Amino acid sequence: MTRKQFWLFLIAALTLSSASSGLAQLYRDSLPIPAHEIYQNMLHDTLEKDFKKLERTFLVAKPVVQAIDSKFGSDIESKMQTGLADNNQEQILKTLQRLISLDMKDLMAIGVAASMESQEKAKAKFKNAYLDYLLLSSYVQAKNSSSDQKIRNTFQEADTTAGSPADFRKRADDIEHEMMTALPDLKL
Repeated sequence: MTRKQFWLFLIAALTLSSASSGLAQLYRDSLPIPAHEIYQNMLHDTLEKDFKKLERTFLVAKPVVQAIDSKFGSDIESKMQTGLADNNQEQILKTLQRLISLDMKDLMAIGVAASMESQEKAKAKFKNAYLDYLLLSSYVQAKNSSSDQKIRNTFQEADTTAGSPADFRKRADDIEHEMMTALPDLKL
């Protein structure tokens, strides 16, 4: 490979890399409010059995739901639609827990990738994942309080400790492991 070919390859790779990290956010950028706020409203509507309002809120969340389904091969959208059609509070609640967990996983993966560019960007994504986690914390705590504390501590470490991409990856893996320990039905 000549020097000119090397530089062209490097420029192309960097361009694709920055374009792909930008594309990873388009489905989030289209939301009128942060995803965790939408999920909070959806959980509230589910617990109140206000399925009409939940259905409207779900429409707002669809860009993220469809992206999560595509990225992780999940079937959140169809399970939510079935739960709504049947007014099945239990199915909706489990589906929302899975959605929020997969959104956490997505945000942490984006954070790990961002850590190659900037620790601040990585920390910001982990903070957003933590906001998702706070919506699930009571469910985790009810099943396994030590997992809840470990997850909270790991998020705290990600926010306060400088680290390499491998450090962020380990924290994401540790959080996912503790989530699966407490809530194995989520199938992350």
